[in-house]
Parts: sequence; structure tokens; C-alpha cells
Amino acid sequence: MNLRELFISRRIHFAHLIKEIVAEPDAVLTDTEVQAILRKEYRVGLSTRTICNCRKALGIPNFRERNAAYYPERISFGSSIALFSRQVRTIPAEAGIYELSASAQVSYLQGASQVIYIGASKNLRRRIASYGSGEIKNRRISDFAHSRGDMAQSAHGRPLLYVRFHLTRRHLEVEKELLTAFKRHYGELPRGNARGGSE
Repeated sequence: MNLRELFISRRIHFAHLIKEIVAEPDAVLTDTEVQAILRKEYRVGLSTRTICNCRKALGIPNFRERNAAYYPERISFGSSIALFSRQVRTIPAEAGIYELSASAQVSYLQGASQVIYIGASKNLRRRIASYGSGEIKNRRISDFAHSRGDMAQSAHGRPLLYVRFHLTRRHLEVEKELLTAFKRHYGELPRGNARGGSE
């Protein structure tokens, strides 16, 4: 074994310092802010470009992407599916949580997000398919979707809404957790949620 194998490279060392800083639960930091912390607390002088490269090497998203994610890392939503598409039939008939999103950003007290509703169901396929069968029954979602002049429309004249989901047997508990996290991040609940739990 040579000496090089005993010591990690400076780049790997710096990358792990950056990961430690970025992993702080309440901190959503830009690369410039990470640079300032490295200088002040670790006496390490790195360019923002080097910080960006180290971050990418560890698969850490940029500030904008991290800031947009209000939910914990252990929640892994799948890709968005158009709400009025046949793909909805492929959603498992299992318990989980889901998120409805608009085609454009929605303004909230502390930022903007496309998310307009967070829900939970013991049968995701049935619940999500119910939104596509005629009128949307949740009045808050329906009123919001039809009042938005800037919202893109589908070929059938319906507002373009998207859904993504996460399977979990703890769906009601996780739904409340996500609503709390959304309110903490954006200053208010999603437009379609009247209160902090399943309706």
C-alpha cells in the first residue's frame, strides 16, 4: 500500500466539507455563502467555481433546486404526469401521498412554487383518477385552476395540472409532515389545501 492510498485528496476533503455545510437542515445556501463559511469557520479559501465542481461531484443540486424542494430528502417523488392523461392509469392502487402542480409558478408569501395541493390516499390510482373524471370536486383546486388566466389549457380545454406521487403506508402522517414543511418554506399552505390534513 502506498502513502497516497492512506490519505484522501484535498478535493475529496473539500467536497465533504461542502456537503457538511449544505446538509444543515435549516440552511439553503448559495455557493458564495458556502465560500464565506469555508473561509470563516475552516480557514479554507476556494473559488465558487471549485465549490460548484465539488458539489456536482457529490451529486448535490444547486441552490435554486435545493431551495425549491420543501420536502425532506427521504421523500422521493416520481416524475410528473399530466393529470388528464392515460398515464394516470399506471399509478399503483396503493397507499401514498401526491402533489398537484400547475403549469406555471404560483406566488406564495415566501416564494413561488408550482405546487397547488398536497394530498394522501390509501388508493392513489383511484383518488388521482377521480380528478380527471369530469369536474374537479375540490372546490379550492377547481376555483384556483379556472381563475388563472395564465394557466395553459389541455386539448380538451381543461387546465393543465400535473401530479407526482410517493408510495408510503404512513400516508396520513407523511401528508401532515409535508404540509407543515410547505407552510414553513413558503409561509402558507398550498392553494388547494384548506387545512393541514387530508380532506
